[in-house]
Amino acid sequence: MDAIGRQIAIMGEAPGTVWADVTWTYGDEPRERFCYQLVEGADGYQIAVLTPMAMGTPVGDDM
Repeated sequence: MDAIGRQIAIMGEAPGTVWADVTWTYGDEPRERFCYQLVEGADGYQIAVLTPMAMGTPVGDDM
């Protein structure tokens, strides 16, 4: 089985929430990219919204 990895870039944050750009890799190749909106819950952060994103330049690398 190939190794699974991830690259995470924080896109923004506000009280009680954070947005993260996450690229998942399988066998050292980027395969999936999502924007996760996480919100504080009783047991820590939970996924509120999961949005598929196009593969390409991660947020923040074009600035």
